[in-house]
Amino acid sequence: MALETKFVFIDTESYMKAGLNFNHSAMQSFASLCGSGKLSHLITSVVKREVKSKITAEINEALSSLRSFRRKARLLEKINDKEINGLFTEVDETKVHAKAQAVFDEFLVACGSKTLDAASLDPEVILDLYFEKKPPFGSGKKKSEFPDAFSLHALLKAIGKNKCYVVSDDPDIKSACEATDSLISVESLDKFLDVYNEHENAITELFKAYLEKQEESIRKIIKDKLNEVWAYNEADWEDSEVDEFHVVDVDAFEPAVVSISETNALVTFDAYVYMEYTVTGPNFTDGIYDKEAGKVITFDMTSRSGYDTKTFSGELEYTFEFVDGKLNVVGEPTVSIAGLTDGIGIYMEENPYEWQI
Repeated sequence: MALETKFVFIDTESYMKAGLNFNHSAMQSFASLCGSGKLSHLITSVVKREVKSKITAEINEALSSLRSFRRKARLLEKINDKEINGLFTEVDETKVHAKAQAVFDEFLVACGSKTLDAASLDPEVILDLYFEKKPPFGSGKKKSEFPDAFSLHALLKAIGKNKCYVVSDDPDIKSACEATDSLISVESLDKFLDVYNEHENAITELFKAYLEKQEESIRKIIKDKLNEVWAYNEADWEDSEVDEFHVVDVDAFEPAVVSISETNALVTFDAYVYMEYTVTGPNFTDGIYDKEAGKVITFDMTSRSGYDTKTFSGELEYTFEFVDGKLNVVGEPTVSIAGLTDGIGIYMEENPYEWQI
């Protein structure tokens, strides 16, 4: 696919999808390309305010969780251990908020982002779209539709006769892009970078051909990596534990080349995974309620088995060389999968098919 323009707009939804992680490989690759003048990042004042608001909300939630943990773990506070004591160190919440916002600001500076002010737009144009239910307005029930409309029209006004890539997986944003030839919808930043690299770098075509041939082995690498991780039960089944956990299959593997050079390539992916598991816990169903203790007394354990699907995102880092004009990958790729630090959460109740009335 040919690159149609150097202008790129990233919607709030995409920042949220990346977990507001501005050090993510795709974000850093994008910032590098913008910083070198190969791409031009456009952001609206609306999106900037939305992202900053989301950052504030995320930090507030994290600080609230920290305070909750400290209340519940007071018995640990007096233990003479540096690592444990660190959990109870006072946090300057104002400084935490400032640093979190600074990361976003630094990303925009690295990109050389141009901010488009929505204040100069004619609100009547937006209202006409709203009452006529034209994109990005649909049913009119989403409060985000108005900010989206202001952002898109600020974007259209700024680019004039040019085109601009709009990175978003929001259906309303996609519909708005389809209504004009000036806005090109791309569902994720990773996918956009994949398009960019394929257009700019002849090596990308050779490398993507290699990836296609290696798809089965890559699936196995991801499967083996996930099977090394411990699993835990997220359900309310008290004192239950996951006895067995196994990734059966990795399906719908979607790689994107987010950066590539003459010797290295970084590939991001989303993998749709099938999992099987067995959970064992107290048999509350056949237990007896003890009024004095105020709880159910159990006498044995019981097990439940199930399966589920989950999408995991990750990165593959390759090193390669060219020998006689042919691509030769050196060794196995380094694989990292997001969200595995705390294990893989599955959900199994003692009575999974019991209807709640």
